[in-house]
Order: sequence, then structure tokens, then C-alpha cells
Amino acid sequence: MKRITTLLAFIVCILPGVILSVNRVIDPYFCTTLAVVETSYESGTISPATFGDLTYDPFESGHLGYPTLILLISHATGLSVLDTAFLPIGSVIVPFMAFAFARR
Repeated sequence: MKRITTLLAFIVCILPGVILSVNRVIDPYFCTTLAVVETSYESGTISPATFGDLTYDPFESGHLGYPTLILLISHATGLSVLDTAFLPIGSVIVPFMAFAFARR
């Protein structure tokens, strides 16, 4: 019974992320981040990008985690940056983190 409950909790946690991933729904904030990653893909390092009058520098804003994660996964798997952005990474990680915190 305990294993079934754990499995159902995992499915309930991962299901929203999978649905959003299949429907290719993304937060508008990530569009700028993905553009930075796309321009940085060939060099393999995150660099600032300019879009008309807007210059987005992840080093100034302090948001290097997500662009670095997307860049690393894209290079490791060979997927495009856009396909990597729609992977339900958070939906898979959150149940494991919740389980780890609940066990303590």
C-alpha cells in the first residue's frame, strides 16, 4: 500500500509538468533566457545578448542557473535549445526533493 501511495504521489507531481511540456507552454521570462543560450550555444559559455534596445546580461542579473542548465543539457543530449527548454525537468526533480525532505 505504501508503494502505491508513493507512486501515485509521484504521478500527481509529475503530471502537470508533462502536460505543459507536451503542449509546449513556457513562461515568457524564459524567452529572453533561451535567446541568450541560443546565442551562446556555439561558444559553450554564457554571454550577454542584445535585442534591439534591450541588453540582457545574466551575470548582472545573477540568474546563471537556468541558462547554464539548458546549455549543458543541450550539449550533452544533442537536443536543440528549444526542445531542451520544454523538458519537464522540474516536474521530475520536485517529487524526489519532497521525498528527501520528508524523510528527514
